[in-house]
Amino acid sequence: MRTLIVLLVCLASIGQLVLARHSSLSEWTLYKKQHGKVYETPEEDAHRYSLFMAAKDKIERHNQDPSSRYKLGLNHLSDWTEEEFDRLNEAHYNTDEASQESAISINPEPIFDLPDEADWRVVGSSVTPVKDQGKFSTGVAFAVAGSLEGRMVWASTIKELADLSVQNIIDCSNNTQDPFVAFSAVLKEGGIEADSDYPYEGSVSKCRFDSSKSLITFNLVAVPDKNEDVLKAVTYRFGPVTAGVSTRGWQNYKSGVFDSPDCGDDIDATVLIVGYGTDPKLGDYWLVKNSLSEKWGEQGYMRLQRGVKRCGIGSQITYPWFY
Repeated sequence: MRTLIVLLVCLASIGQLVLARHSSLSEWTLYKKQHGKVYETPEEDAHRYSLFMAAKDKIERHNQDPSSRYKLGLNHLSDWTEEEFDRLNEAHYNTDEASQESAISINPEPIFDLPDEADWRVVGSSVTPVKDQGKFSTGVAFAVAGSLEGRMVWASTIKELADLSVQNIIDCSNNTQDPFVAFSAVLKEGGIEADSDYPYEGSVSKCRFDSSKSLITFNLVAVPDKNEDVLKAVTYRFGPVTAGVSTRGWQNYKSGVFDSPDCGDDIDATVLIVGYGTDPKLGDYWLVKNSLSEKWGEQGYMRLQRGVKRCGIGSQITYPWFY
């Protein structure tokens, strides 16, 4: 009788494992369909499945923590390795570049007594739709283009917001990972074209900028003091601004105010700050625009904890200056 009971328990356990496996495979099939995933070999499929399952487990464990201010969720990057995600974000800041003639240190005054919130998506029509950089290391170019898009409206160089050519920046700066150099390349060429005239490809090609199609020119690259108070003032007074951050732990971000101390402060990416605010339950945050498509985060955006230098925010700030 005891042997029979043990056998029945074992069979029940095996049945549960089979059902769990079947459920996981069904989720995997649905995930691939939702995100258009196709792999060349069964081995690649199995590898991506293991990454998907590891991400799913991590997400479920994190979301069970009631003290967390943010949630994780599956997205189109959940079958990537951390190394693949890191390659999207290879920003490099060379502080010596800032000594060039095209740079100026401008700190808006005053930097205190500013409004409690600002969102350039809804004020001033200064933010274009979220883009998708794909698998290319082009985040710096997207952030620089975003800052120029916002500034050209603010500076009244054009009447309507337009998508500027990220590929123009990539080609004419040799896909630099330093936003200062990227801004300087646009400055040197004498402008930047619209995305419709110079569409995105991702990889570096020969610079083919046509000055007759340029939508914007500016005078200098502003490199202000490096702290969050200045970043807040710059964002409020001058519109969307590029900022260096560490993106460790961002891969499966879904919603809420990201406050993980694990991201550290080793800058590896450049993003666009389009505003700031305060959530009554989750606290102060920066409104971060990324170029990972609307499938990532809050329709392509992240709210990043503000006031504690989370993920190194405030340590690198760059934007175009008009006069």
